[in-house]
Amino acid sequence: MTQGPILLELKQVTRKFGGLVAVNQLDMQIYPNTIHGLIGPNGAGKSTAFDLISGLTALTSGAVYLEGRDMTRVSVEDRVQAGICRTFQTPKLFEKMTAHEVVMTGRHLHGRTGILGSMFSIQAKRKDEHAIAESAFELLKFVGLQEQFNQVVADLPYGKRRLVEIARALATEPKILLLDEVASGLNPVETKAVGDLIEKLPSRGITVVLVEHDMRFVMRLCGVITVLNFGAKIVDGTPAEISTNQDVIQAYLGQPRSAEQARRTLRKKSVKL
Repeated sequence: MTQGPILLELKQVTRKFGGLVAVNQLDMQIYPNTIHGLIGPNGAGKSTAFDLISGLTALTSGAVYLEGRDMTRVSVEDRVQAGICRTFQTPKLFEKMTAHEVVMTGRHLHGRTGILGSMFSIQAKRKDEHAIAESAFELLKFVGLQEQFNQVVADLPYGKRRLVEIARALATEPKILLLDEVASGLNPVETKAVGDLIEKLPSRGITVVLVEHDMRFVMRLCGVITVLNFGAKIVDGTPAEISTNQDVIQAYLGQPRSAEQARRTLRKKSVKL
């Protein structure tokens, strides 16, 4: 397991919807500059956990900490400002904007002039907008979309729209990026491209938490994986440990299997976890 300072910590995080416990006393520690997987069967509570971390859904109990700061009652906007950003299972983009304009919307969070500066200094505002536009274009280059920067998002294929969403998230300068099923709906070539991109993020100082159903994708990218079932954590471990853990195997496959049988089953083709 990775040791050192904790970037993001969940302590006894719980969310109840009436009589349903979607996330149950979840403890999780995420370390800087890592790719951490969060997996589990359908309905395990993965996306709800992301909603709780990002502030889209309030906790019933427990606490979320970023670099030791209690974020439990902090707004979504202030969490983004602090360095927590997420994507969604279905890209949520401004369809009529160009790819460049969409990424610029994420970058405006770090504009320097502010409202008053924009009102009283046109020159400062123009300089700020130019810097935002340049930064957004560099991010599109980073994700491989420099040729499509001026295309309307609605006209882009699904895989490239995913990349626009990632670029917009990166524009917020996240310390931790929550990617929710980012490879869902992609073909093998697009999946590899997204995986290659995610692999580069820790070297840029960005920590990734990845929710994904494709086990091969998760095993390739993640150093540590947390497994949920019925909202509760089963185990944390390395990909090798997770792939042979009997509790994990039973949660997914419904019956005990030998370590070798489990490894073959979980790694076969694009097993959906």
